[in-house]
Amino acid sequence: GADAVRWYLMSSSQIWLPKRFDKEALVEVIRRFLATLQNSFSFFSLYANIDGFIAGEDAPELKNRPLIDRWVISRMNGLVDDVNRAYDQNDITQSTRAIASFVVDDLSNWYVRRSRRRFWGSQDNSDKKAAYQTLFECLLTVCKLAAPVAPFMTEDLYRRMTENLSGFTESVHLTDFPVTQESHRDLQLEQEMAIARKAVELGRAARKLSKTRIRQPLERMVVLGLSENEQELLKKMESIVLDEINVKKLEFDKDESAYFTYKAEPDFKKIGPKFGSRANYVARKIKSLSSQQVIELKAQDFLKFADEVQFTLEASDVKVTIVPSGKYTVSMDGYLKVALDLRIDDDLLAEGNARELVNKIQNLRKSAGLVVTDRITLGISSNSESQRALQKFSNYIKNETLATQFTDIADLEHSREFDLNGIKTVVALKKIS
Repeated sequence: GADAVRWYLMSSSQIWLPKRFDKEALVEVIRRFLATLQNSFSFFSLYANIDGFIAGEDAPELKNRPLIDRWVISRMNGLVDDVNRAYDQNDITQSTRAIASFVVDDLSNWYVRRSRRRFWGSQDNSDKKAAYQTLFECLLTVCKLAAPVAPFMTEDLYRRMTENLSGFTESVHLTDFPVTQESHRDLQLEQEMAIARKAVELGRAARKLSKTRIRQPLERMVVLGLSENEQELLKKMESIVLDEINVKKLEFDKDESAYFTYKAEPDFKKIGPKFGSRANYVARKIKSLSSQQVIELKAQDFLKFADEVQFTLEASDVKVTIVPSGKYTVSMDGYLKVALDLRIDDDLLAEGNARELVNKIQNLRKSAGLVVTDRITLGISSNSESQRALQKFSNYIKNETLATQFTDIADLEHSREFDLNGIKTVVALKKIS
């Protein structure tokens, strides 16, 4: 459609540059931005209709909303400032990229995902209202910001959000363009969340390196390389980090040697032209560098050697990787490193099995055509791994899947087999009329 083509042309490169039409890039714009915006609205409308939410009615003041609500409103006001400045400079490429980044990275992948439970499972009515009102304000503001470039989709979303509300114009194109509310900015909170999100990103990468599934809880996560001030900022986001990485404890340490060592490999593209006939000798010296020598090289950007051959090694001549100690998995980006303790006891394993069961049951609910409010009778085949989970986490499984009771799987109409920690397991369910 017109909106997708227009957004692609405006965001792919500066508008005054010639462009070669790329169908795949156009599809990526639809998939990454337009579909994400539509899905965020669909999520909002689904639960808002279930709960009868009316925007603005008994809406909590921003200062009384949870931390993540205040954060996304602050980020949204920063976006308004960036987009206004870009539009004023006729830099439509920067404005469209900023809008898309906010929708995908901040709103959908962080705020909505982090707040999902508040919309469907929260027993706190004020918390649920805060979540609805915050998401409504973000979606409405995004529609206004994106309207000059995507006029049709934003008009559709705007009308659907405001059609039964008073005090709104009949078209997004008749509204005032958003202006930044400086009183809603909280740069300290944004800084705290940025550090938390970086730690989460590295924690996920560490899990991926060790091939440890995200639903398996781990005992602790150790963050290395932060200053004391940065540690204090991250501590304020501790609950978010622990939940995202699925670990029990967040710790800090300055002694990196307890978690990993550095390994150096030569970058032949650099040392070949630089050292010529001495390149092989230099390569051997690089491979023999100790972890402490690599640390010195990273700190001062060079090392001098004066044994058989005199030469100066620069940091850019070396590819540095990290080698975790046996019980850890480690990921790093610049000075920040995250180490995850991979030791799993029986309690952690039981919780991991319970989370796996919940995931499979939720997928079965979806394939069976159940809606989010349907309650079920649940059956789980008995084996050592399923029993490990049910002994300690049966109530958790029931609450998460809206199950009222357990029964024999033979009595239920929908079932699915899967691998639970190496053992074939069957989950089955039936909707309660």
